[in-house]
This record gives sequence, C-alpha cells and structure tokens, in this order.
Amino acid sequence: MKKKMLLLLAVMLISCALVFAGGSKEGDGKTIIKLGHVNSPASIFHYGALEFEKALEAMDPGIDVQVFPSGQLGGTLELMQGLQTGTVAVYPEFGYIWEGVVPEFKALAVHLYI
Repeated sequence: MKKKMLLLLAVMLISCALVFAGGSKEGDGKTIIKLGHVNSPASIFHYGALEFEKALEAMDPGIDVQVFPSGQLGGTLELMQGLQTGTVAVYPEFGYIWEGVVPEFKALAVHLYI
C-alpha cells in the first residue's frame, strides 16, 4: 500500500512539475526546480518528493530538483506566493485548497479520496 501511495504521489508531483516547471538556471545550465512542503521528512509527501526528484533527474539530466521539507521555504502562504513569484516551482500540497476554483487541481488531491 505504501509503495502504491508513493508511486501515486510521484506521478502527481511529476504532473504538477509539468504545470509549474519554470525553475531557474544554474551557472552550468541546469534548470533548478525547488520543491517545498510543510511536512516532516518522515511524511509521505517527502518520500514522494524524493521519488519525484529521482524520476525527473533520471528523465532529464539538465534538471536539478531541490527538495525542502518542514517548511524550510516557508509555510503554506509563503509557498503559494513562491509559486506566483517563481521562487518555488512545485508545492504539491496546495492542490486541495484550489480544487473548488480550478477543477484540474483535484488530480493533486486524489490521494485524499483513496
């Protein structure tokens, strides 16, 4: 069950990255994608984020995913603002907040309904 949930979360994160994959460039030309979340490193969000990092970096060596757990980039509000300003490329937890406004975000909250 845990593997299924991790795989599902990784797929959701990849789809989220495709939506928000602005990222910034490093000096060596790599695209940096910052993924922040407010959960602990022992949470399913963090394990999913690490799987997302592995999967995306394996797909494209020109991408460097940086995972920031435990609110290192700020709380929910700061992370959502970071999505708008471009300082954060992926925030996987915010989808359920917006699912009433943007129906496509329901895909990000599917794990809540399983």
